[in-house]
Amino acid sequence: MDEDVDESSIAVDNSDPMDIDDVEMGEDEPPDRGAGSDDDPESSSEDESMSVGKSSLEEQFVLEEHYEHGRRYANETYFYPNDDVEETRLNIIHQMFLLILMGELTITRVGQNVERILDVGSGPGDWAIAMAEKYPDAEVVATDVSTYRPTNLPQNVVFQIDDACREWTFTEPFNIIHMRDLHGAFQNWEFVFAEARKHLKPDGKLEIANAGPFKLTVNYEKSYVSLFHGLFRQAMAKSGFAWAPGTRRGELEAVGLKIVKSLTMEVPLGLWSEDPKKKSLGKMALVAALESVEACSLRLFTQYLEWNVDEVKSLCEKVKSELQDRNNRPALMVEFVVARRMPDMPEY
Repeated sequence: MDEDVDESSIAVDNSDPMDIDDVEMGEDEPPDRGAGSDDDPESSSEDESMSVGKSSLEEQFVLEEHYEHGRRYANETYFYPNDDVEETRLNIIHQMFLLILMGELTITRVGQNVERILDVGSGPGDWAIAMAEKYPDAEVVATDVSTYRPTNLPQNVVFQIDDACREWTFTEPFNIIHMRDLHGAFQNWEFVFAEARKHLKPDGKLEIANAGPFKLTVNYEKSYVSLFHGLFRQAMAKSGFAWAPGTRRGELEAVGLKIVKSLTMEVPLGLWSEDPKKKSLGKMALVAALESVEACSLRLFTQYLEWNVDEVKSLCEKVKSELQDRNNRPALMVEFVVARRMPDMPEY
């Protein structure tokens, strides 16, 4: 949000289209000096050409495409697909987050003089493109292991094929690093957070947003949704990748990233809420949740639980049926965390 917006207003505005369960504030955030201020020794001069660092595409990363059970995947390990259906799901999720934040792109203050922004795991790049349009003087870098090819890009956004699990090779630090819905993407979150800290400017901020898991407010214990969650956790444990329904606060602090703001909320799925704003949000969120059920389970369950495709799809249909039943009052948990680089910490 811009500097003249009070961040705490998100939590106290009763007209917001969501239920706020928990808000934590750290120390009051100091005024944003702006990335290009004279006392920022790491800032680049305005006439320097944009530098995005070297992508892993040439030296480390081999671009792959794998087809399984009618879906396309970026590699042999990450369980979410990267095909056209998945791109549409991610587009919907971006719109859902816009509704949650009432049109804003972050919960942290972003000054108009911000210089460099990084979006890790950008997917089709909706967030990165929107940030580039909102901050035309900033350089926005979007990275992902997938092969999405957005068109009609602003001149100040660059897309790179890169794997955040490996050493980051950017040559200039960032004011803001953004990660959204990357639960299950990494085996070693502490390493990823440490790399993020290394590539933040002094007082730079990392913002993390996670949606999930979905739940039934009533009728949960003997539901197919409950069964699905149990199987999902089993498959994730066998895969070696870390499911992060929260934002892994311990690992953030261990590498020198101090949490200064957090926001947790419950988003209704569907039209069961009486609040008109929540109905609008719930409709969008339900579409995203329904598309997520098979996307997050098809590869995991067949590969690590040895289910066949028909068994997985049959369970997915039963889960989706429960999510569409308004009597179950389905909902989705969403969490945001902002962590600031602690300059007095030794390098990780």
